[in-house]
Amino acid sequence: MKPATIKYCLSVLSAVFTTAFNDQITSLQTCAGIKPPTVPPAQRRIITPDQFALIHTALPTPKLRLLVETDVETGLRWGELVEARVRDLHIGEGALLVSRVVIEIAAKFHPTGDRFLIKHYPKDKQPRRLGLSSHIRDLLTAHIAGKAPNDLLFTAPPPTDRRRAGEVAPDVESLGRTDPNPPATPTVMAPSLATPGAAAAAPTAAAPTPPTARTAAPAAPTHTAEHLDGPGE
Repeated sequence: MKPATIKYCLSVLSAVFTTAFNDQITSLQTCAGIKPPTVPPAQRRIITPDQFALIHTALPTPKLRLLVETDVETGLRWGELVEARVRDLHIGEGALLVSRVVIEIAAKFHPTGDRFLIKHYPKDKQPRRLGLSSHIRDLLTAHIAGKAPNDLLFTAPPPTDRRRAGEVAPDVESLGRTDPNPPATPTVMAPSLATPGAAAAAPTAAAPTPPTARTAAPAAPTHTAEHLDGPGE
């Protein structure tokens, strides 16, 4: 296996044995002291300003463009960015406070059966303050006008607003449908193949014979059940 796969499997197995050791199911952490193989870090691809401009201008709304600009400048994780609220934005100081993160989990693991769970600490287990440029600060100031302190900085647009201006919704009845296939040509079976015993006689009938022999050969006798069951057969 590749080093990354070995390291991942070792991490999962170590977690299993750690839980078993803490629950006193086993007296030994079997994975302790095992060194995983070295996994070289993946090379990051840095896009050019022109490439970013193409992506940025292709976004459908100014709110989404501002969301991308804020994320590029601050480097926030997705769960931190979508949980940022108006009260976390300190305009006078030109800073953004990161103190929470939202995660998506299965409903059975949520205390109230919801889809998203807010954790009151980021991934690093401690809040942090991020400085904002004057450009982003002015854009965010205009963006939060009329919002309450507990409102989210960025909210998902309604489904009707996710289409671009002038874009017409497709006809649902026509999605995924194609023209029917042409009717298949019926296959007509040869009479000899449709009668019982034709499969056994097919190899003999398929053997090529000269035309003269075919016309001069006497007709083969027809055997019936009575002939086969009679005396001397």
